[in-house]
Amino acid sequence: HPQAEVALLTGNTRELVRSLEEGTIDFALVEGFFDRQRFDFETLSRERYIAVASPKEAKRCAFDRRPRTDEAGRAAASVRDLLGERLILREAGSGTREILEKHLAARDLAIDDFASAVELESIPTIKACVKEGAGITFLYRAAVQRELERRELIDITPRDFTVEHDFCLIWQRGSQYGARYRALCEAWRQLLP
Repeated sequence: HPQAEVALLTGNTRELVRSLEEGTIDFALVEGFFDRQRFDFETLSRERYIAVASPKEAKRCAFDRRPRTDEAGRAAASVRDLLGERLILREAGSGTREILEKHLAARDLAIDDFASAVELESIPTIKACVKEGAGITFLYRAAVQRELERRELIDITPRDFTVEHDFCLIWQRGSQYGARYRALCEAWRQLLP
């Protein structure tokens, strides 16, 4: 869309939804939960949500000290086996954190059940800390794909933590530009691997 004028803002899901409600932005790309009754939306992609650690941490994790495998040789650990680790995660209001909290709660767990937690507002900073062995994190696979391919990070997702979540383009319900936003989302979808 070469004729479009764009001002790109970043923020967590809570901030972006508030900006939409206030009318200061036209649309938002979010991964967190939003009120589907208040906003129209188009799903851009469905992404896997995984746990990762540095190669050294992956070997040291309580998860690896007590390996249990299934018939295919995959780790059969539970998310409970990771509770002894330091968790590095996004700040409150972040969709990435909200997904984790919701899926932990479904297992009667919470962030506080981990040995300790460090909150950071930047995914690149979180990845850098985890690569250096400061703890483990839960992120979307797409956010760490390059690091996984380079073996800078290792997927340690427990078998009982299979999570996928949608990334959605959202806008005010009934917007006269709804068709344009849907077309934009479809164009973006075509660019995804």
